[in-house]
Amino acid sequence: MANFFRSILHFVTILGVIAAFNEMTITFDLQTGAPQQAVVVARAILFVVAPYCLARAVEQLAGR
Repeated sequence: MANFFRSILHFVTILGVIAAFNEMTITFDLQTGAPQQAVVVARAILFVVAPYCLARAVEQLAGR
């Protein structure tokens, strides 16, 4: 059961990568200034990093 849960979390990380790619390709060019583009990049990074950190934390806790 734990392996299945870990697989789900890594799948969510992959979905975050897809969401980040869509965020970058669709909304980056629509922004007019550098601060707005920086927000788009920060949000895209968050889509990837947050699920990855959650998946790694669960792996580390399950390994104890």
